[in-house]
Amino acid sequence: MTAIYDKNILIVDDEETILTSVEMMLRQEGYRNILAKDSPCEALNTVYSGDIDLAVIDMNMPEMDGEDLLDGIRKFSEFIPVIVITGNEDIERVFRCTKKGVFNYLIKPVDRNRFLTSIKNALNMRELQLEANNLRRHLIEREIEHPEAFEKIITRSSKMYGIFSYLESIRNSSKPVLIRGKSGSGKELLAEAVHKLADRKGEMISINAGGLDEQVFNDTLFGHQKGAFSGAESARKGAVQSAENGTLFLDEIGDLSEQTQVKLLRLLQEGEYQALGSDLTKKTNAKIVLATSRNLEEKMENKEFREDLYYRITLQQVTIPSLNERKEDIPLLLEYFVEKRAKDYGKAAPVIQEGVYDLFAEQEFEGEIRHFEGVVGKAVVLAGDVLGLEHVRKVFEEDPKVKPAEKDYKSFKKPGSIAALFEHFPTINEASDRLVQEAMEATGDKVGEAANLLGISRQSLSKKINR
Repeated sequence: MTAIYDKNILIVDDEETILTSVEMMLRQEGYRNILAKDSPCEALNTVYSGDIDLAVIDMNMPEMDGEDLLDGIRKFSEFIPVIVITGNEDIERVFRCTKKGVFNYLIKPVDRNRFLTSIKNALNMRELQLEANNLRRHLIEREIEHPEAFEKIITRSSKMYGIFSYLESIRNSSKPVLIRGKSGSGKELLAEAVHKLADRKGEMISINAGGLDEQVFNDTLFGHQKGAFSGAESARKGAVQSAENGTLFLDEIGDLSEQTQVKLLRLLQEGEYQALGSDLTKKTNAKIVLATSRNLEEKMENKEFREDLYYRITLQQVTIPSLNERKEDIPLLLEYFVEKRAKDYGKAAPVIQEGVYDLFAEQEFEGEIRHFEGVVGKAVVLAGDVLGLEHVRKVFEEDPKVKPAEKDYKSFKKPGSIAALFEHFPTINEASDRLVQEAMEATGDKVGEAANLLGISRQSLSKKINR
C-alpha cells in the first residue's frame, strides 16, 4: 500500500519560483514524493518512465503548451488525474481541457486551501479508480498474484481464497482494513498478509487493546513527552511513530474507550496524532489494519462504539470464517500442527490414524485455530508412533471447550417434530432421557406405570433412571 502522502506528484512549471513554492507547500502538508520539472518535455519523459499518481501543470510554457503536455499524458494514461494552473481564463481552452479529462482548472493566484483540497480529492479519485479496476480484475480472474503474502495461513478453503483475492484488490488503498473473526481465528496472520501485500519499507507494529486501560493504550499508541504524567521521566516514541512507512495493527478495537475512539478517528481521517503532553500535531503514513472479535453493530446500538468511527473502519473489511465453516482445512491443519508440535517436543511426528481426521472434523473448538493447535499438542504428547482415536478422545474429554459441532438440521425442524422440541437434532440418549422424564411426570413418578407407557420393563426403566 502507498499512503496518500507517499503518492508520486509531478509538478510542471517553467517559472522556478512558482515551482519551488508549490513544492514547498506540498511538502509542508506531508507529501513526500514530489517531482518538480521546469521542462514539459522532461516532464513527459517522467510520465512515460515512472509511476505518476497526479500531475499539476502550468498551461502557458514556451517549450510546450500545457494543452499539448496534457495530450501527451493522456496518450500514456486515461487515469492520471491532471490539475491545470493558468494565469489566463480562456473559456474555450477550459472547455477543451475538461473534455480531455482534466480534474480541476485553477486560475492564478491560486488559493492555498483550494489547491490543497484539489490535490487531496484528485489523489482520492485516483485511488478509487485503482481499487475498482483491481477489484473487478480479481473478481473475474479469481487468481492469487502474491501467494507469498499468505504463506503462513494453512488453508484450501474457497472462502479463505476469496478473502485473499479481495485483499489483493485493495492492496494499494490508503483506507484502513478491518479484520473480523472469533478470538483465535488468525486475525494477526491476516494482518501480516495485508502488510506484506502493501510492500512497505517499515515494520508492522502490533497493539492489542483488549485489557489495556485508557492511559496505557494511549501512551502505547501515541507515545508521550517528558513530564506528560507522573513517572514520565523521558520522552517515549509511540506505536504510530514506530510504524512510519510500515503498518500499524490494532487488535480488539471493540474494547476502546470513547475518548480513545475519538483520537483513533482523527488518526484515520486526517493521518494526524499528538503524543501525550504535546501540542505538536504529527502526521503518519502508516497503513492501519484493525481487528475485532466483538459485535460492533451491537456495541454501536448500545452507544458503546461511535457511529462515525464504525462507518470509517467498515469501508474495507473481511470476516474470517470459523473453523466449523471451513472443515476442508482440518486435515491440513491437523497434519501441520502434528509435525510442528512433535518437533517442539523433540520427537518424531506420529502417524495419524485414519479415523482421527473425522473425529476432529466432528468437533467445535471454542478458541478456533489457536485452541485447535493446543488440543493437537496435548494429543501428540500422549501418542507414541501412532496418534490414535484413544489419545484424541482423552484430550477431548478433559477439555470442556471442545464440543460436538452444531449442525444445521433446519429441514428437520418442522412444527411438532422432535428436532423442534430440542432446537437441534437430538441423540438417542437425549431423546430417551426426555421420554423417561415425561413418562415419570405423567404418572406421578410411578415407575411401573411409566414403564408401561414407554413399552419397556420396569427393570429397564430403573436402569435408565439410575444411570
